[in-house]
Amino acid sequence: MNFNLDKEQTFARALKPNDIQSLTKNWGNIEGYVYIISKVMPPHEGDPPLNCVKVGFSNITTRDKFDKGYARLLSFRTSLISFKVHRIYLFEANDFDAGKKEAFGLSANMAEQMLHRLIDDKFKPKQVRLKFSNKEKSEWWNVKEKQMDDFLKFCDTRVQLDTSFPPVYGTRFTRNKSYPIKFPKRVMGVGIYVDEDNNLKSKDKYRKSDNKYAKNLRVRKTAIAIYNSIKAEKEVNAAKRRELEKTVKFWEGQLLNKKFTDRKKMHPEDRRLWGGKKVIDSVFRNKGEQIHIGYAPDVAGAQKSRAKGDSSKQVDIDDASGYLTVNEALIYFPSLKKKFKASYDYYVKKNKYEEDYDYTESFS
Repeated sequence: MNFNLDKEQTFARALKPNDIQSLTKNWGNIEGYVYIISKVMPPHEGDPPLNCVKVGFSNITTRDKFDKGYARLLSFRTSLISFKVHRIYLFEANDFDAGKKEAFGLSANMAEQMLHRLIDDKFKPKQVRLKFSNKEKSEWWNVKEKQMDDFLKFCDTRVQLDTSFPPVYGTRFTRNKSYPIKFPKRVMGVGIYVDEDNNLKSKDKYRKSDNKYAKNLRVRKTAIAIYNSIKAEKEVNAAKRRELEKTVKFWEGQLLNKKFTDRKKMHPEDRRLWGGKKVIDSVFRNKGEQIHIGYAPDVAGAQKSRAKGDSSKQVDIDDASGYLTVNEALIYFPSLKKKFKASYDYYVKKNKYEEDYDYTESFS
């Protein structure tokens, strides 16, 4: 169903279903929802249009006004103009949610994150998240329109059976109508332990429980699978990060004793004696810090070219010395910057560096 204000009553009913009015104390216990929306659009300029699907969550900022409760979906109308809504799953308050002035909607948030993982890992045929030009994953999936029914059924089942805190109600939207999705109460079982290698294990026998925090075998298996998936992803990301960062020894081999000319003062004390000529004299990493490239004035080189300073004053040498991040250093050596572009881009992102910004302007 297209999301627009002409259907305000329909969507407002999905936020406050009559079926759970008494169960949720006049909907006062509902603190968040998970939504599934889609839009046929090109992911990047010049691309062919794809059926782009997003699974997101929102807390409910107020229960009095439609445009506040659905603020997250309304915000998409600015950028997407129009889109379809397929599902709304409602979640009650979570005892672990601080919710000082406004509840965060922790149960809905946890369900959204779980669905993201399961869609990435389990939905068949496996879907690939769309990526931006910077290679980062977006929050959208490319799901072919003919696969949407299977995709939505997958989400209905998983959000019902695999979430730590299941939804209390759901609404299914078709082109012109909406239908309730009722979630039966779970049969819970308890019993889980951690072995000597810090791995989560489920016991062979477990008992039924009325405790709402108990986790049955399916929920626990899903939690363990997601835990292992996150662990594996972190290991891959750590290996990738190490490859991009390189080592002190590596950058020593590439940069040590290389010379460059500083066209601007790198810091206030640098009076640009010796014509701004510098030489890289060290590569180091203090504990817990990133790699830095140390430099000093190229006194010998400057004297040869008659761009002399007073080399007898150690204080001048100290004031003209300093260090750079790896990305700052590579800017002075275009061939190395091009050769190690992936590492350069990594450090630019890590340091939130803008190449065109004049970082010395305030010193001028």
